[in-house]
Amino acid sequence: LNAIAMSLNESGNIIYINGIQHIILDPNWFCNKIMGGLVHLSTKGTIKFEKGYIPKTFLEEKLESITKSKLESLLLVNLMEAMHALMLQNTQLWRSDLYSYHIVSG
Repeated sequence: LNAIAMSLNESGNIIYINGIQHIILDPNWFCNKIMGGLVHLSTKGTIKFEKGYIPKTFLEEKLESITKSKLESLLLVNLMEAMHALMLQNTQLWRSDLYSYHIVSG
């Protein structure tokens, strides 16, 4: 299953990072709506950073306003925390253009 997931990830059909218990089935939704929404909030100056991080509760609130779902926002925060933990362990992934370090709360 890992080889299939990696292949689908490489072709852009899903977002899969080995070591995280999440698979994003719609990369366009995640990149455009979720990450794009956070970047948009950042450029408007409505995101508050603390020591280079977005506080977890603030991130949950903003994601809930983007997704209109408390459950989705909590799942997305869990996903971002898992991505953060993995990136800290793997410096190759850390340098990836797909990951924005300051988006995840510390």
